[in-house]
Amino acid sequence: MSRMPATIQMLISSACMLLSLSGVYAHHDASNFQGVNYLQTTTVSLNSFASMQSLHKIKDNGADTVALIAFMQQDKPASSRIQPSNAVTDDQLTQAIADAHDIGLRVILKPQILVPGSWAGEVNPGTDAGWRQWFEHYQKLLLRYAQIAQRYKVEKLVVGTELRHAAIQPQFRQLIIEIRKIYYGELSYAAHGTAGFKQFPYWDLLDSTSLTLYPSLGNDWSIEHVTRVITDKIAEIKQLSEAIDKPFWVAEVGISSRQGSYSHPWLVADRLQGVPDANMQAKVLSLWLKNLQHSWIHGVLIWSWFSDVEQGGPADTGFTIQNKSAEAVVSCYWKKKC
Repeated sequence: MSRMPATIQMLISSACMLLSLSGVYAHHDASNFQGVNYLQTTTVSLNSFASMQSLHKIKDNGADTVALIAFMQQDKPASSRIQPSNAVTDDQLTQAIADAHDIGLRVILKPQILVPGSWAGEVNPGTDAGWRQWFEHYQKLLLRYAQIAQRYKVEKLVVGTELRHAAIQPQFRQLIIEIRKIYYGELSYAAHGTAGFKQFPYWDLLDSTSLTLYPSLGNDWSIEHVTRVITDKIAEIKQLSEAIDKPFWVAEVGISSRQGSYSHPWLVADRLQGVPDANMQAKVLSLWLKNLQHSWIHGVLIWSWFSDVEQGGPADTGFTIQNKSAEAVVSCYWKKKC
């Protein structure tokens, strides 16, 4: 991509001033990899020129990695049947992998399950027979993604994301063993926070450990309080990571740009007030990125970024950092200028 638009330059300038005034603007060392979770919109497919422009913008901002989300879906948490989601087709996914590699971005393939009105952590068929059927479907889909990851030389494959109930079942061990027969790159699992990290029993079969990071930051909105919450959480993660003794990375960290979301960073937009708060999002992400700069943390991925380069903006209240002050803040860290 060519020179940065004037609007983004202004965002960087204002964000840097904001961080300087808040006391969180400091030099740091880079993680081993840094980037975003990359999502397809309904209007810009992953196999389009417009998506390629969005990938270029990610790299121009200083990222070196994208996690591409391969979606599956099931009708309800108790269902034992999973199927591919039309949110992302194989053609769209494989083109995005190729496009990301063509411009020098590393790729993580990160399958996730969509459940209407719920989320992957609530998936639970409830019976032995139900779990057997569920794993038949899940393994078939994961092996297909493993084949894609192997064929397109994806650097890292995540065997599951936030599967609080499914990932502790005995069938999950065999799933990993079967994936190993197809995919020879790095395998990991994205646990749901520190609770999911402690609960997951199969780290011994994987190459690295990982989690999603959306802890409550409390109701005291001060730099000192939020910093203390964040540093305490990172200290807990370090202790857990050292006990496993494998490379650790952050699969997701983020917060919506919606007023009040710091107390419940994991909530989607429709559960919060409808008032945009881009400065709060920028401050929180700056504090996370500042405090996640440790040699034992091998990578950090922001949630999220869309295939449509025009997404986001000051009036947006979702998780994307695009065209908001958070984009400038994150870019500042990625480029090691903060």
